Amino acid sequence: MAPSPRKALSSLVGLAVAVQGAVTGRSYTPECGGLQRLIRVQHNLTANERVFRASAPYYTSKDSDQHVTRTTMDCLRARGITLVISLNSKASDEYLRNTLTQQGLVYLPLPVEDFGAPTLDQLALAWALFVKHRNGTLVWCGYGHGRTGTLITFLQMSVQDELGQKPRWGAKDYKRNSVEMTVQNALLDEVQFRLRRGLRNNINASIPSTSTALVELRVKNGDFDGIDCPQVLHDAWTQSSKSSRKYKRTLPGEECKRAREMLLRHECGVDDFSRPAATLYSPGKSLVLSRNGQGNLVVRSWNRDRWSEGWSNYGGSLAGDPAVMLISNGDLRIYARSADNHLLASGIYNGKWIDWGDLGGDIAGSPSAIWLGAAGIRVYARGREGQLLERRYQGNQWHEWKNLGGYIFGDPSAVWLGAGAGIRVYARNGQGQLIEKSYQGKDWHDWKNLGGQISSSPAAISSNAENIRVYARNHADELVELSYEKRRWLKNWRNLGGEITGSPGAVLLGDGVRVYARSATGNLLERGYWHNKWQDWKNLGRNDCDGQKSELREEL
Repeated sequence: MAPSPRKALSSLVGLAVAVQGAVTGRSYTPECGGLQRLIRVQHNLTANERVFRASAPYYTSKDSDQHVTRTTMDCLRARGITLVISLNSKASDEYLRNTLTQQGLVYLPLPVEDFGAPTLDQLALAWALFVKHRNGTLVWCGYGHGRTGTLITFLQMSVQDELGQKPRWGAKDYKRNSVEMTVQNALLDEVQFRLRRGLRNNINASIPSTSTALVELRVKNGDFDGIDCPQVLHDAWTQSSKSSRKYKRTLPGEECKRAREMLLRHECGVDDFSRPAATLYSPGKSLVLSRNGQGNLVVRSWNRDRWSEGWSNYGGSLAGDPAVMLISNGDLRIYARSADNHLLASGIYNGKWIDWGDLGGDIAGSPSAIWLGAAGIRVYARGREGQLLERRYQGNQWHEWKNLGGYIFGDPSAVWLGAGAGIRVYARNGQGQLIEKSYQGKDWHDWKNLGGQISSSPAAISSNAENIRVYARNHADELVELSYEKRRWLKNWRNLGGEITGSPGAVLLGDGVRVYARSATGNLLERGYWHNKWQDWKNLGRNDCDGQKSELREEL
């Protein structure tokens, strides 16, 4: 098969750059025994896996340009490689096979035509051998991009699944692995679908509707023609949060619309419990923090007059959305719940990012945190029995958890009103009403019922003891506000409209208020209050909701 002009040109350019040992955005080993673009893959793998990718040895422009020399073998041995998986269309070449096996290597030929995708049967063979050679596997095809990237992505997904993580990869993630073609993307979508159904060790199993991943992709793109919408809605519901059971009551004819919303939300890790957190970071700069579908902390920033292009990913393994608290300009504390229901702590300390630490406990939801100045930090969360829990940092140490009682639903939201007025914690009770617990005069007071009918966790902000605002989602999925002014709560909730999912998050900035929430499709929404009036809703989009990998200390 004649090489494509694009592949031939990229080969010449790639060879010239690889010899110098550097490619924009990646660090490649200089040509090593004819292996170009040789790199160790580390993302989404554990320290026990040593996986490499490269071109076929001595590849120039077509698949038949491959042969193994003594220097090739030296290169493989130096890296401890014991398994070579080839997706080159000429992978079954007997000379190549014999040369490698006679040198003691295991060689797995999985021939795939250029720009094609391996079959599920081929993936099953690759996984079966990979698990025996985790500490020394090399994957190549021809140039080392599309076919190689497809198999590498499959291995990464499978390792994630093995660790109990749910792979949530999208087209941009595939592209970062140099996956090139739609057919390769479609295969990887199908792989994710099968992994979610527990088929890691039987990825090529015969199951009904093996094209379900493609069906889901069409639904997410709004193409409902010929789709079994009730079945797709059922499949989407099984992936979503338990509280999404309400979608079982979807009206006939709206199943695909609801399924699309749920699939898009799920792709971004958004469910009925999601609550974005927001904070001022420095003059003119604010941050919105959330959790993506892989449990990583993701951040978007507003800097004076514009939003960052997308979410930035700072890793971690969170089971709920974070709480963030500003100590001083550029000094943050971030708290979240771990998969084993412990309280995690991280943030910026004296200008440096500190990795997550485990503060223990047994919490059931996302925390809320407040800074009391010289009196330290208070963190609140719901316990496993529905009670409100408090953990206090004071005198340079964390104190034991304190049970404040009550029976709350969802997550609490706390505000500090000053030394004289104390603390207020807001939550939702089992009847959907807003309740308040106050700390004043060195004592906690009984819960107070503030009424209303809300369907989400509340978000509270305060500028002083005389001004409190609480935001929530009502039963019509609209944003509502309850205000405390002049030492009394206003009688009625104010309807701020919109159509939101999960719970809102709110922050008080120098020029007013910002409220953030998620849309039915997982987009980030903002409504702001400044110049003494509420501004229109702004849709900030999805913008690579999984986030680009970043270093917080460098970017913020």
